[in-house]
Order: sequence, then C-alpha cells, then structure tokens
Amino acid sequence: LKSALKTALEIGESIYDCTFIATAEHFAGEFITDDKKLYENYTKFGNSKVKVILLKDYH
Repeated sequence: LKSALKTALEIGESIYDCTFIATAEHFAGEFITDDKKLYENYTKFGNSKVKVILLKDYH
C-alpha cells in the first residue's frame, strides 16, 4: 500500500486505482486499463515504473 499511496499522491489519483499500478510494479508486469484519465495522469508522471496500456490499444 505504501507504493500505491505514493503514486496516488504524485499523480492525483485514488489509492484504489493506484493499487493496480502498484501490483503491476511489484510483479514487474504491464497494466492494462480502460481508464483514460488514469492512463494520462500516470504516463505524464516522469518516474513511470510500469508500462500502462489503454485497453483500446491492447492487441
């Protein structure tokens, strides 16, 4: 939860949403989402540790 809270505070998203990012980070995976706002806020964040993919772009 520490990682999720840190990310939430840095990108202005909810801790709930950032737990998914933190989980992907923990397992060194990718995060696929249909939440465009979350995608944009996280990808603008300069210290992105996880590859986030919009569902529409996933193939």
